[in-house]
Amino acid sequence: MKQEKLDKLKQKLTELSYLNSANALLHWDQEVNMPRGATEARSKTSSNLSKLIHEKILSDDFSELIESAKKALDEDQLDKKDSAIVREAYREYEREAKLPADFVEELTKTTSKAKEAWKEAKEKQDFSVFQPYLEQIVELKREEADLVGYEGTPYNALLDVYEPYFSSEKLDSILEQLKDFLVPFLDQIKNSEVEINSEFTKQEFSVDRQKNFCSKVVKTMGFDKEQGLLDESVHPFTIGLHPTDVRLTSRFNSDKLLKSITASIHEAGHALYEQGLPEKNFGTPLAEPASVGIHESQSRIWELKIGQSKEFW
Repeated sequence: MKQEKLDKLKQKLTELSYLNSANALLHWDQEVNMPRGATEARSKTSSNLSKLIHEKILSDDFSELIESAKKALDEDQLDKKDSAIVREAYREYEREAKLPADFVEELTKTTSKAKEAWKEAKEKQDFSVFQPYLEQIVELKREEADLVGYEGTPYNALLDVYEPYFSSEKLDSILEQLKDFLVPFLDQIKNSEVEINSEFTKQEFSVDRQKNFCSKVVKTMGFDKEQGLLDESVHPFTIGLHPTDVRLTSRFNSDKLLKSITASIHEAGHALYEQGLPEKNFGTPLAEPASVGIHESQSRIWELKIGQSKEFW
């Protein structure tokens, strides 16, 4: 494969990454700033952008480049880094090719509306507000599994997005081993005579002071505030628009001090992973998280192993 065509493919991948970053920014804004009355308009904006990205991936120009690159990969013509780029880019292309544009648009629109319904249901403590949206999403995901195709359980078609090259069967094997240890361990904890006094955590603590403290904690962890933000949302999350633009949120309640701290540490673990991705490779799979499992391992190491240690405090 000529270097010129490979460079053009990388350019196209970078263009798609910038569009995906714009879509991610819409998501962040919806969770942090968007007025509730804008739900319908935002769902249409996000779904139209998702459809545009989908159509660009399946365009004749992009398809020709990625198919040519895949042929070069199969013929062992690429170096190690380019092989990884083409392998992972082709996986995404192959999946997108199985999904109709109208389906992509409908799924994005539904999930966007569902987020606001979930917030309302949580606020009112009324599951019926969210239930119809959840039912729609389940049906759409079943349809997605059928469109993509799978072996074994339909969930394998969906799991592959989050854990590439993994399967429910492998996951079950791991979870069974954990279950064998965790169930008796939980019984041991329940039957323990050790009593921990946690009354101090149930006092009222100023939300503003919590925010300031958590901001200091994540900065101490190494989170670069010149290239990231800490905000507040109904449910904590982290989103990376670029290694130099990473947004994380936490949740703050006056009577739940430890939850705000642990949530902030957890999300900062995600954010540090995003800020640590190689900027020079942005636009290619080399600057994307390896998997959700790897991502979660970084946040949990910070939250549980480091963030709960005496040395840390």
